[in-house]
Amino acid sequence: MGCNEEKKVLFCCHEVICMTINDLKNSTAIFVKPADIAPILGCDAQSIRRQAKQDVSQLGFPVICLGSRIRIPRTRFLEYLGVQDTKSEEDGPK
Repeated sequence: MGCNEEKKVLFCCHEVICMTINDLKNSTAIFVKPADIAPILGCDAQSIRRQAKQDVSQLGFPVICLGSRIRIPRTRFLEYLGVQDTKSEEDGPK
């Protein structure tokens, strides 16, 4: 079963939501997880985790490794994709 904007998939007692670029743009999260961006990149979340541990420079976007956990700054990932962050537009200078 593939991910699309309206599907939610239950897996191992955890709800996994297949995020889209629009979901990321509209999110208020500071960091996202490999599982959040894997569908956007068309790869497996474990591949992102493995590459972050082996050679983060090959990913092309910043990653934070905290023990076995990997977090990706949401706005920097959107910049990597060449997408304007909706939240930063709304929060502009005051």
